[in-house]
Amino acid sequence: MLKKIMLVLAVLLLAACGEKGTEKGSEKAEVKDSAQALAQAEKHFIKEEPKSKVTVLAARKLEAGKSVTVEGVILGKATPIVKGRAAFVIGDPSVITSCDLREGDNCKTPWDCCCDSKKDIARATLNIQIVDADGMVLKTDIRDIEGLTENSRVVIKGTVDKTSTDKAMTINAESIFVD
Repeated sequence: MLKKIMLVLAVLLLAACGEKGTEKGSEKAEVKDSAQALAQAEKHFIKEEPKSKVTVLAARKLEAGKSVTVEGVILGKATPIVKGRAAFVIGDPSVITSCDLREGDNCKTPWDCCCDSKKDIARATLNIQIVDADGMVLKTDIRDIEGLTENSRVVIKGTVDKTSTDKAMTINAESIFVD
C-alpha cells in the first residue's frame, strides 16, 4: 500500500514539474513573440509625413476595405493607447478638444476630452491598429515609438477594417507618422 502511495506522489510530482516547465516554455515563447511583434510594429512607423490626408470625420464616412490616409490626435479616452497591443484611438481636433487647451482646466488626463459631449467624442474618434498577416492586432506596446503618446498628432495610412461600422470604425495601419 505504501508503495502505491509513493508511486502516486511521484507521478503527481513529475506532472507538476512538467507543467512548470511548460509554463516557462510558454513564457519564453511569449517574450520572443513580443519582441518579434515590437519589431514588426516598428516597421510601420515612418519619418516623412504623407502630403494628402483627410480628417477623422471624413474617414468615418468610408466603407470597409477602402484605403485612407487620415490625420488626427491621440485622444478621446482616458487611455487612448492600448497597453500590450499595437492599437490606439485618434480624434478629430476640429470637433473634440484636449482639456489642456481649455483655459483654466487642470484635468489629470486632458486627452480624454471630458469637457466634450459623449456624442461628439463618439462621432469624432476612430481606432487605429497594426495587425499581423492573420489580421490579429500585434501583442506589443507601441507607446513612445517615434514619440507616440497621448495628444500626439499622427497621420495614418491604412485600410478600413472589415469589422468597422458607423458606430465603431477601425483602420488597419500600414504606416504611421508621429509629429
